[in-house]
Amino acid sequence: PGQLWEHVASLVQQNGGDRSKLGAPQILDNYAAISARHAQNVEKLSAAFAVLYAGLSPEQKQAADALFRSSSDKKAEARKHAD
Repeated sequence: PGQLWEHVASLVQQNGGDRSKLGAPQILDNYAAISARHAQNVEKLSAAFAVLYAGLSPEQKQAADALFRSSSDKKAEARKHAD
């Protein structure tokens, strides 16, 4: 397990860099870049899912809608308790 942890830590450092030498503006810039990439990936997923969703039966659409609503409701509830 120790070697696996070292490998994971190494990858995190390679991907995230050493933030101890960054100032607040650079950290925010990094966060903005990560958020932008995340948004682009969600847009790609959303477009692909729309095609899939269009081919679902009404029952399958209803199940997918319920699943996504449930997930969204849980996240909203968690945010409400975090405040």
